Amino acid sequence: MILALDPGRDKVGLALVSSQGEVRRLEILARDEVGDEVRKILDSGDVSTLVLGNGTFSRELARELAAVIPGEVELGLVEEEGSTREARKLYRRDNPGSQLKKLLLQIMDWQPALPLDHYAALVLAGRYLQSGFLEKVEH
Repeated sequence: MILALDPGRDKVGLALVSSQGEVRRLEILARDEVGDEVRKILDSGDVSTLVLGNGTFSRELARELAAVIPGEVELGLVEEEGSTREARKLYRRDNPGSQLKKLLLQIMDWQPALPLDHYAALVLAGRYLQSGFLEKVEH
């Protein structure tokens, strides 16, 4: 399993994805809940890799999580640039509207009123699964 996090100052997107790309969990956590929640997920023993986006707050979160990550779990960063745009596309795919609404949303480059950090984390997991590349973070 891959655990991907899209770090932010106040909230963190979380995606738990199988190595085949099957989404097992998708949610947004408050920043102060992340350590405990990651610890619970890692306690299951199913996670082999923890992926963080390499943007804002990623190194800070990596340092915090290093204390709770077992040595056998790989920790690394993936390129975050453009993940928000891809997250909007995934959200639209998972939440389709009418054909007219779809067309209008594409033309207007619509952005939903709700946060999409969890979909951004899903994008990061997909990037890792496609490339297999991580900028390793020691822990």
